[in-house]
Amino acid sequence: MDPRLKALSTIATLNRKLFLNCLEGITDEQLAYREGEGSSTVGFIVCHLLDARGYVAQMIGGTVDNPLILSLRSLESEKALAAYPTADNLRAAWKQVSDILAGRLELVAPSELDGPASDILPVQDRSRLAALAFFFQHESYHIGQLAYLRKRLTGRAMSYQ
Repeated sequence: MDPRLKALSTIATLNRKLFLNCLEGITDEQLAYREGEGSSTVGFIVCHLLDARGYVAQMIGGTVDNPLILSLRSLESEKALAAYPTADNLRAAWKQVSDILAGRLELVAPSELDGPASDILPVQDRSRLAALAFFFQHESYHIGQLAYLRKRLTGRAMSYQ
C-alpha cells in the first residue's frame, strides 16, 4: 500500500464498521424515517453512502458489479426510489463494496493517486489522492448523520465496538 493511503485506509475500515453499527437495530420500516420536513430519510442516506463507496472503489480500479449498488448510481433524490432495499440487503452490499475498496486501496499505484480526479470536488488539490480524502470525509459526515438518526430511532448510540 502506498504510505500516503495508510491513514485513509484506516478511516475506510473504521467507517465500514461504523456504518454497520449505525444500521444495527434499524428495521426496514425505519429506513423511511426522516427527522423533519426537508431532511433526508435514513434509507436515502444509506443508499447515498453505498453509491459513493461504490464510486470510490471504481475510481481506483475496483470492479463493482452488485446490481443494488449500480442501481443507485443515478439516484439524485429519494423520490427516485420506488422503495428502499431491505436493511439486510443494504448491509450485505456495504460489506461487499467495502471488501472491494479495501483490496483496491492495497494495490493502487502511486502514479494513479497522483493523477487527476475526474470530478470537480470542493478541494484545491485535483489529484485522486485528494479526491479519496474528500470522499472519506464526506462518508464520515453522513455516518455521523446516521448515528444521530439511529439514536433517535432506537434510543441507543452508535458504537465504536
